[in-house]
Amino acid sequence: RGDSSHNNSYYDGITNNWLYQIDNIPNNVIIIGATNHIDGIDEAIKRDGRLSLVIEVENKFTVEEVKKFISKEIPTFSEELLETFSKMTYYKNGSEISEIINSIKINLLSQEGKEKLTSTLLKKWIFNEKYDLYSFENKNYSNVESVAWHEAGHAVVFLIFREQEKLHEISIYPIQGALGFISYNPELNDNGVETKEEMEQFIMMALAGRYAEKMFTKKISSGASADLDQANQQLRYMITKLGMYGSNFIMRDDKEVSQKTLKYIDKIQKREMKRLTKKTKKLIVKNKNSIKLMVKDLMEEKVIVDNFEKYMK
Repeated sequence: RGDSSHNNSYYDGITNNWLYQIDNIPNNVIIIGATNHIDGIDEAIKRDGRLSLVIEVENKFTVEEVKKFISKEIPTFSEELLETFSKMTYYKNGSEISEIINSIKINLLSQEGKEKLTSTLLKKWIFNEKYDLYSFENKNYSNVESVAWHEAGHAVVFLIFREQEKLHEISIYPIQGALGFISYNPELNDNGVETKEEMEQFIMMALAGRYAEKMFTKKISSGASADLDQANQQLRYMITKLGMYGSNFIMRDDKEVSQKTLKYIDKIQKREMKRLTKKTKKLIVKNKNSIKLMVKDLMEEKVIVDNFEKYMK
């Protein structure tokens, strides 16, 4: 990246060399690059006429694709075991799935002659690879119930706004620094154009965890502050970048406008956040029975996958 503060001419030399090579390639040559850090690539390299066409390769395995893959890796798996494995892993990338498969192969070797491999035992092995079970079992997580209320709040409001098939997993096991999470079905959640209504629903889904936790436990955890930050960022984006809520201008950054305009934007944001918070709280109260039932199941099972019919009722 050209604007990084590395103080090393070697890196600038690489960038300049790249630009020269790109601009002077023969007509019958195509350059293809791959990166996990597109934002770190110098803008001069990505401009029109150079490497301007960007194609995002997403993790979008279907359940059937994962079943086909693992049936080759572990041919002894029954249809029931294939179904269990695919449902728990299809939204992960190829290397993550391979890592889980390798762990299961090791477990199978040590399992020979012992108890029969069941769907429950396989699920336990997958859990060991997916979640930070050591922290959950060996640290004093006094706020596990708060996590359950928090995630149930997110999940129930998600179910209100989206079809139940789109919700994939709810977990109160810690993972990647988070104490719990909900995940969506990537096969059914595209990233197409969103309406104002859909974007407001996203804000309410983000706020729902915070207010369910606060309403039922009288406490707010640090995870709730991250949701609040996410909701405010989304709302700010809608006001300043999309020109919604009567703000008929688009800002690139706060430095471009006057203090008077910033106060006007802050006023809109405060008003709309108050309105969406009120709507979120009403949803939590109206659907408290579903949230309570989900919390009860989460405290017992820790994870719920593709089984949300009773909460809809």
